[in-house]
Amino acid sequence: MLVRTLKRLADRYKHRDSAHQHLFEPYRGHEVISIDCEMTGLDVKQDEIISLAAVRIEGHQIHSGERLRPRSIIAIDWVQTRL
Repeated sequence: MLVRTLKRLADRYKHRDSAHQHLFEPYRGHEVISIDCEMTGLDVKQDEIISLAAVRIEGHQIHSGERLRPRSIIAIDWVQTRL
């Protein structure tokens, strides 16, 4: 636990002046989306995505019965062509 905390602080310091600084700040919201990606193997350059799943978590409540609708199927195609 201590090693992870020190690594997080070191990363935050290392990127303090970069355009990605906000990615190293603690999340202060109350809602996240957990994404699961199943592939045909472990080689991201050769194997294919066979399923995607997403679950919305709000506070301490998991909304597993909701259907998440992507805004565009193009986004999924974009991910598949770049793996």
